[in-house]
Amino acid sequence: MTRMTQDFRADRVAVLSVAPNWMDSLLAGLRHGFGLLREWHERFEVRAALGELPDRTLQDLGLTRGDVEIESARPFWRPVDYDSLERLRRVNSAV
Repeated sequence: MTRMTQDFRADRVAVLSVAPNWMDSLLAGLRHGFGLLREWHERFEVRAALGELPDRTLQDLGLTRGDVEIESARPFWRPVDYDSLERLRRVNSAV
C-alpha cells in the first residue's frame, strides 16, 4: 500500500467516524421541520373545513359561527386553544 492510499484511507475513516454525528443532527432537524410543516398544514386544513360546516353541525358541536370565525382567523402556526373552545361551549350551552 502506498503512502497516498494510506492517507486516503485514514482520512476516509476519520470522515466516516464524524459523519454520523452531524448527519444524525441534520436528519433530526429535517424530520422536525417536516413534522412542523405537516402540523401547520393540518391546522390550516382543519380551520378551513371548520369554516365550511353548516350552522346546524356547529350547534351540535356546541359552537357558534362567531367561535368558528375567531378560530379560523388564527394563524396556522398558532395551536388550537382547546381551553377557550371548551369555555365557549359551556357558555353557549348555558344560553
